[in-house]
Amino acid sequence: MNNEHLLAMLGSAPLGFGVDKTRAWLKDIPEIKSFAEIESVFLSRDLSSKEARALVLLLQRKYIDSADEVGLSDSYYNPSIKYDKIFDIYNGLSIFGDTTNSILDFSRLDKKLLKVKVCAAKKAHKIVLPKNIAFEALDISYTPKLTHIENIGRIAGMKSLSFDKCKGFLDFKFVEKLNNLRILEISGNENLPELDFFTEKSNISILHLVETNAIKLKNTIDNLSKLKKLKHLSITANPKELKELREQLPACAINNGPSLNELLKSKLKIKAISSNDLDDLPYYD
Repeated sequence: MNNEHLLAMLGSAPLGFGVDKTRAWLKDIPEIKSFAEIESVFLSRDLSSKEARALVLLLQRKYIDSADEVGLSDSYYNPSIKYDKIFDIYNGLSIFGDTTNSILDFSRLDKKLLKVKVCAAKKAHKIVLPKNIAFEALDISYTPKLTHIENIGRIAGMKSLSFDKCKGFLDFKFVEKLNNLRILEISGNENLPELDFFTEKSNISILHLVETNAIKLKNTIDNLSKLKKLKHLSITANPKELKELREQLPACAINNGPSLNELLKSKLKIKAISSNDLDDLPYYD
């Protein structure tokens, strides 16, 4: 996808992202085959908060949920994957509502597979990824017993990671090895450990920590400060906590509000930014 065209599409995303307007906006956007098609937009310039939200939505609908994949539901994992009924010819695979398997093993699909989406795998406590350095995206939701993902620390090409309502998953140490990661979403988990898996080598640009205990952890601001490429942060926090975050992360747009640096570029002086101004910016309660 042409970089200028993509930026134009992000800029034209509907305000508020209503269902009908969003559907109409997405209709004319082609499916994204590989993260490489849109990665340049992370490097071209700083995205506005609206553009960043539009990019995350576009990735979800046109890449993670792409039509160019094979989808399995309920108990079809066993006959399809486990017993070699799925050939290694797909770039995407989704598992929805699997209720029978404690281990989801995708290691055999190590040639073409770029992305995996797992939703509502109620019994799965372990996922085995293929040893493919070109693997790009993993999206896991409503999988409460998951505790381990094998091979994930070896996938140097990982670009996008999402964990939603995976309350049993607490070991994110592998993130420190994924220096090419651009988007990390961890939501619906109030049991997170310290965020000491962030490093200065990280290329994370968009980070979601909504419905988590992240802001309550002792060293969260120090750990977030290590993310030199971080431009957009969504996090559950109260107004006082958000004020401190904005002061300590001046280059980062938080909860869809402008960063302090953006305000400065609009010819506002730091002295003119009162506590009330900061408190009025959006926050997640």
